[in-house]
Amino acid sequence: VIARTSSREALAYFTEHADDIDLLITDYTMPAMTGIDLAGKVREIRPDLPILLCTGYNAGLSVDEIEAAGIREIVYKPVVRKDLAAIVRRTLDAIEN
Repeated sequence: VIARTSSREALAYFTEHADDIDLLITDYTMPAMTGIDLAGKVREIRPDLPILLCTGYNAGLSVDEIEAAGIREIVYKPVVRKDLAAIVRRTLDAIEN
């Protein structure tokens, strides 16, 4: 697990280590770039990368925008660790099959 506190830091790290990343979990609301924006930039580099978007905000999220960014699933906050683990496992299993 690699954690970054800003979308710009996350994108910079991803750009340098794209082949080492198996899954991106991002938050919708971040300074400088939303999670959807980050997902779109990451997919320009790795179109196959599974992406999960966490949010406590669901009004105004466009299904078209989410699908275009390649987001596999939206995880609504508050998130229980056990539920997040199950979502991650399901997402990773889907790409392995």
